Amino acid sequence: FGANVKRSGDSIFSSASHLVPAKLDAISLGSCLPHAIVLASLAFGTTEISNAIALKGRQSKRLRLLLRELSRMGIKSEEREGKVFISGGKLNGADLQPEGDSACAMALSVAALAAEGPSRILGAECVEKSYPGFFLDLAKLGAIIR
Repeated sequence: FGANVKRSGDSIFSSASHLVPAKLDAISLGSCLPHAIVLASLAFGTTEISNAIALKGRQSKRLRLLLRELSRMGIKSEEREGKVFISGGKLNGADLQPEGDSACAMALSVAALAAEGPSRILGAECVEKSYPGFFLDLAKLGAIIR
């Protein structure tokens, strides 16, 4: 996506001023899939995610859930020939529903931070089961969380 990432000891530093589209493999992304989908929604242009048809169970549901919720934020996506194409750019604030999926709730939280206008994540408390301090950590980074 064109971001700069540097690792120093136990710390990771990243920055990106302008994200660019990418070609990704859904299977290779593994647990990073939700975050890659959010990055694709912020990249100007169309990101292609191959092997989407090969996703099973939770990952397949997660993909569909995130695409649905990001569409509420103004992102367009389509599936063709086992691939997902996400046309990114600008996100608008929206009411979002992660349906109890903590990975989706965290990814949507990042999307909400990048959106123009306020967003609400309904049922965001589902994050507590996998990352109890997630929203506190976001607030420490400067996010305004209510």
